[in-house]
This record gives sequence, C-alpha cells and structure tokens, in this order.
Amino acid sequence: MASRSYIDELNHDLGHYYLVYQGLSRGYYSEIFGFGGGLEIGWPLVFLGVSKIFPVLNAIDVAIINTSLCMVLLYLWINKYAIKIVNYRDAGVVAALIILFASVQTFGYLQRQALATVILLFAISTSGFKSVALIIVATIFHLTSLPIGVLFLCIKKWSHKIKIQHVIITLGIIILIKFNFVFIINYLALIGDGLPGSNKLNFYLINASEFALTSKRFAILIFPMIVSLLLLWNRIPKSHFKIIAIFSCLSYMAFLGIPLGPERVNFILLFIYGFFVYMYIYSFFPHITMFFIMIYGVFFIAEKLNFFGTAMDPFWSRYPYISYEPFYFLY
Repeated sequence: MASRSYIDELNHDLGHYYLVYQGLSRGYYSEIFGFGGGLEIGWPLVFLGVSKIFPVLNAIDVAIINTSLCMVLLYLWINKYAIKIVNYRDAGVVAALIILFASVQTFGYLQRQALATVILLFAISTSGFKSVALIIVATIFHLTSLPIGVLFLCIKKWSHKIKIQHVIITLGIIILIKFNFVFIINYLALIGDGLPGSNKLNFYLINASEFALTSKRFAILIFPMIVSLLLLWNRIPKSHFKIIAIFSCLSYMAFLGIPLGPERVNFILLFIYGFFVYMYIYSFFPHITMFFIMIYGVFFIAEKLNFFGTAMDPFWSRYPYISYEPFYFLY
C-alpha cells in the first residue's frame, strides 16, 4: 500500500529529512536542533540512534524506517487500547479496518508529524500524568501536537456534555476560519513572529492562494463518515472518540483545498479512520460496510494498475501487470 516513487517528496520534506540524517550519521550533532527553532528534537534523536545502527541509508530507507516505526506504534495502540474498547470478537475486523485505511505512504513523507500523531493516540487513550507527559513527548516531535493535544484533552473532559447543537456551532466557526484563513494566518504570523514554530505559518502564507488536494481518496472517504455520525448521533454512545471523529471530519471537510491543511490539523484520521469506520459505520451497517470495502479494494488495485486516466503511477508503471516469475516485482 505504501509503494510509491517518492520523486516529488525527495524535492521537499523527504529530501530535507535525508540531509539531516546524513549530517547526524557524519557526526554533525547540531542537526538535532534543526527543526522547530531547536525544540523539535524528537525525530533527530530517533534517527541519531538509527544512524548508529545503519550509517549508510538512502532517502527511501529513511522513509521506510519512519513508516515502520509508525506502524509498530500503531500496532501496539491497537492491541493495548482499540480492541479493548470494542467487542473483542471483532478484534480482527477492527485491526483490518485500521490497517486498510491507514495512510501508510504519508508516514514516510511527513515524518515528524506522523510520529507525533501516533504518540498523541496513546495520550488521548490514557489519563492523568501519563496523558500530559505523552503530549509533551509528541510536542518535541512536532510543535503542533501541543495545541492539538490540549484540544483533544478538552474534548475528552467535556465529551459527555457535547450535543449536536455544539457540533453545528463548531462547524460554523470552522467555516468562518476557512473563509478568513489568509487574514488569520497573517495575523498569527505577525503576533507570533520570532516564537518557536511560527515559521510553520510561512508555508501557508506562500501557498494559501492555491487550491490543492493532498489526498483525493481521503477527501471522498470523509463524507460517509460525517453522514453516519450525524444521522446516528443519538444512537452512538457518548465518548471522546465520537467527538474527535466528528470534529476531525468536519474540520477536514472545511479546510479542503488548503495545501496540506486538512492533513496537518487532522493527521489522526490518517491513522485511525478505520477505527472510526468500525465504531460509527460498521457497527450499525456491517453488510453494507463490507460491500463498500470490497469496492474500495477493487478501486485501489485498479489505481495501482494504472487503469484510471492517462497519468501513470511512476512506481508501478515500471512493472508488467503479470509475470510467470514469482515475486518479480521485488527486483
């Protein structure tokens, strides 16, 4: 699922990560303080350790290792929390849905945010000091984890009081933010000039006028989840995951078109959209859900086989559709 050429990514984030990894492997320890004004030291420390074990990696190797770390942590979260929340007999269904919809290819590209988000998963699944400590750990991987983590904790604390009216009001606020996005970003950049993490706003100042969809797949998947959550609002038991799901979906929809905007705010969906599918769609409509999952699988395979449009997938287009040589696609 994660197979891709990474050509475009090498010119942006992935290329930057690889240069930092190379510097760490050569003993340039100043690279540890190269992200987030020197505060985001989590990823460099992890890959400093990686460089001691694997000193000569290429950029794709770095992406694969980061993706693997995210998937291992996600696997631990599934076993420690997810399958204990749901009916245990459906543990395999839950794990399958999470893995099916996990945006695996993104974990090797937006590397710091991916690791920060999976740590936030543990933070919102526990409580007390552990929760706060994990948010701090996530923050040293990516500074946006602090406001998002605090928001999730507030949702967890007040989730039992939130009603459908609050959801509608929140949607209105999010839409207002969307239409005034450039003004808000400019204002935040002005008052936050010089503060750690304020440089992250520059990306949006430069690209705010462009309409871009990072993932057409997720842009489509969001809508059935929103419909199900709203229609079944009174039938779905109260929980902080329910509120996180509706907030994430609504804000994802509202920020569509802003380059990387929906993903950066709602990265949690790229990890556990499948968990929400089980909780808020499959639990009520299992047969319909399985039917759409089959269709999703067919479309996914067709996409990899370049059956859609003229744009060829630069990774899979290197291989014939079929070969008599076993595992020919591994060479």
